[in-house]
Amino acid sequence: MNVVVFGAAGRTGRHVIEQGLEAGLHITAFDLPWKEMDTHHPNLKIVRGDALKAQDVDAAVEGHTAAISVLGEPMDSSGHELAPALENIIASMQRHGVGRLVSVSALGVGETRQHVGFLFNLLLTPAFVEAFVEDKRTQEDIIVGSGLEWTIVRPGRLTDGPLTKHYHHGFGSELPSTDPAISRADLAHFVLTELKERTYLRQFPGICY
Repeated sequence: MNVVVFGAAGRTGRHVIEQGLEAGLHITAFDLPWKEMDTHHPNLKIVRGDALKAQDVDAAVEGHTAAISVLGEPMDSSGHELAPALENIIASMQRHGVGRLVSVSALGVGETRQHVGFLFNLLLTPAFVEAFVEDKRTQEDIIVGSGLEWTIVRPGRLTDGPLTKHYHHGFGSELPSTDPAISRADLAHFVLTELKERTYLRQFPGICY
């Protein structure tokens, strides 16, 4: 499988790249020019560009069979920069016939707001929380209306813990509701598993411990 990964140099993206290569995928890693990526592998191609520029995205998507978006944003972001990037990714996928997309959103979006835990609301200002959730909701709406074979993954609070391959995933009452968390390594594991198995095709699974 040939997969393009957007946000590849981020803390989650690096785990996606590492685990994906170990699983035998051919990966194109896409991220901003100043983001460092020091992984070297015969099945890895690194493409520098800006997901907010349609021409950069189009050049990266062509020739692939699937895409993963683990695009992140800084904590002081206005919260409105990533929805246009998703629009570019989806438009390019449609243009080049790339049908499968797994995108990372967040617990706290939509009906999962009660699962974010007190730390989410304690550590972040109300204005940031609302902007963050609204941008994630917009991204989800764009994906749902795309016609692609999508899965939107909603992780809990991200940590830098180890890869365990043991976590909860599903919906609503299937997930713990007290400060749910998940390591970036395990999030990457779930994203790659779902990319292949399609257990949650056109659904919004949550993931946490």
